[in-house]
Amino acid sequence: KCVGCGIQELKNLNLLHRTLRISRLENVVDPQDARQANLHGKKHLDALMLRWSSHFDDSRNETIEKEVLDMMQPHHMLKELTIKSYGGMTFPAWVGDPSFSNMVLLHLENCKNCSSLPPLGLLESLKDLVVSGMSGLQSIGLEIYGDSCLKPFPSLETLHFESNPEWKIWHVPDGMLLKGFPRLRKISILNCSKLLGELPKYLPSLEELVISKCESLRISISSFPLLNRLDINGCKEVVLRSVTEFSSLNSAVISGVLNFRCLWEFIQGARKVEHLEIVDNEDLSTLWPDRFGLLGHLTSLRCLKIRSCSGLVSLVTEEVADLLQLAFPCRLEILHLSDCKRLGQVSGLQCLTSLGELHIVNCSSLVSLGQSILPSTLKKLRISCCDKIQCLLGDGKDEQINGGCLLEHLCINSCPSLRYLSSTGMLPAPLRHLEITDCPELCSLAETFFGNISLEHIEIRNCATLASLPVGMNMLSNLLEITICSCPNIASFPEGGIHASKLRKLYIGWCERLQTLPEGMQNLTSLVELDIHDCPGIVSFPEKGLPVNLRVLMITNLNICKSLFEWGLHRLTSLGRLFITGGCENMVSFPEEDVGMTLPNSLTSLSIVDFPNLQCLSTKGFRDLNSLEDLWISGCPKLKSLPRDGLPPSLLQLYIQDCPLLKRKCKLHSGKEFSKISHIPCVLIDNNFIYDPEDEE
Repeated sequence: KCVGCGIQELKNLNLLHRTLRISRLENVVDPQDARQANLHGKKHLDALMLRWSSHFDDSRNETIEKEVLDMMQPHHMLKELTIKSYGGMTFPAWVGDPSFSNMVLLHLENCKNCSSLPPLGLLESLKDLVVSGMSGLQSIGLEIYGDSCLKPFPSLETLHFESNPEWKIWHVPDGMLLKGFPRLRKISILNCSKLLGELPKYLPSLEELVISKCESLRISISSFPLLNRLDINGCKEVVLRSVTEFSSLNSAVISGVLNFRCLWEFIQGARKVEHLEIVDNEDLSTLWPDRFGLLGHLTSLRCLKIRSCSGLVSLVTEEVADLLQLAFPCRLEILHLSDCKRLGQVSGLQCLTSLGELHIVNCSSLVSLGQSILPSTLKKLRISCCDKIQCLLGDGKDEQINGGCLLEHLCINSCPSLRYLSSTGMLPAPLRHLEITDCPELCSLAETFFGNISLEHIEIRNCATLASLPVGMNMLSNLLEITICSCPNIASFPEGGIHASKLRKLYIGWCERLQTLPEGMQNLTSLVELDIHDCPGIVSFPEKGLPVNLRVLMITNLNICKSLFEWGLHRLTSLGRLFITGGCENMVSFPEEDVGMTLPNSLTSLSIVDFPNLQCLSTKGFRDLNSLEDLWISGCPKLKSLPRDGLPPSLLQLYIQDCPLLKRKCKLHSGKEFSKISHIPCVLIDNNFIYDPEDEE
């Protein structure tokens, strides 16, 4: 095969430096061709990658592939070696030979037919070893350490096993327990579902241990004094030999361990851990089974995530609830509770004297935060997908939400039973960000905004029952953005309108009963974007007009076009983008010259969509648009002519969609309107480029 013969061309390239990659080695059918490549003579190479096809079939010859690999022995100065998809049954003797004293990296990947590993423990400089995708590997025993080697892998720092589906045994001889792997810093074993037994017991330099989807593995953690990160996701059992060995642990994830009854012993020995994640543990029923509880022992903990723990019913047991009235020092800053179906109440939050963020997600038994007193340090509260929650704070304790609470960010999402945020009708005074989405039963945000002058962002989406907004919006002088979307029962903005001089964006959409825009729109001097979509009840703009500093105006399916044009868009001297869709069924010319309407010459982008009776674009209206760069015309079936003087010379892109009459008239060269668009670099009609590159001069 020609690719195989081509390997001989490497013969005289002995000055090759750095990295050499050779692929498709399955095409080398004569091992002598591999010999002639003379890899052994390429003394300047640092890294070598040898790769066969990842597709194993009957055309592959195991014997030939072993002979080919044997002939491709590199120089002993090589530092990095990767062998991928090799089809031989065993590796040749040079792989793992101690003469490769400079080798620091070795990757054996997808070598499916190999049932054993070479004596890699003899490579005295090896730091990084990866063994993955070896379907034939069932056991790692004495052969990997090398005969009579008392201190194998003396320099190894990273050891990674992945997707070795038949691997069952990892044997470490007793004589090597205290001498092997002296510098190993990280072990990761992923997707080795049949692996039994235990890990090496003594790893004095180990800093990271990552185990994932090894369902048969029993993990015995005994003497890992420097362990900094522990990540266990899916194994049979975890056994602790000594709680004192976790003095260096900083981060731990315990997930899907079938038998982890020593959870509390682990916690007592992990006093320096800062990040802890517990997932799918049925034995965890509360965070405070006694006065000190989980957090009382983890005095350095900053972030705690508990997920899919079906036994968790409360943060604190009734027996110790009274003892927790006196808060103890706690450094916890972030608490995540998710997919804990039986969690019914979260009393005890007042003990978390440093808590800044609280996230509760998909806890279907939670009805409210109950009588919880929110910590004064809490800045961010996010509740999502809690089907039964009806009121965030209730039971007569809501004064806490306005008193000592310093909450700044409140986000509620997909809580179908939520009716009120608090029974007092008040929101925390420091609140800056309020976001409520997909809460169809929500009746009220609050009675008033009078105490919320710090609000900067308000976003309300998909709240079908909500009929009004709190009074006092005119007092929110620090507002930057408002979004009201898919709230069909809101009929108006509160009396007094909006007087937020800092407001930059106002988005209103799919509010079928909304009849007017807020009062005082003309005073929103910082407003740069106004979006109004599918609000058929709005039939006019405010009498005093829109803010003159608008840069983006998007109007979709409103019954407002006549008054819009009579008002005069030319006053919006900063407007760069204008998007109008529907609502103008009687318009035959755009813009309408007979009402004296002109477009601001600051426009750079203009979109005209769904004008069913539009017949032409006004010559006068487009004459002064010297900055226009993008023009989109869509859904105008009767449109047949462009401005008489043509489109502005500044235009760079023109898009015409679903305008059949205009499409025929803009046909390349022969169309009557083609001369008016021939200067535009990019013209698309019904998603096809009209320009023919063969005519370019």
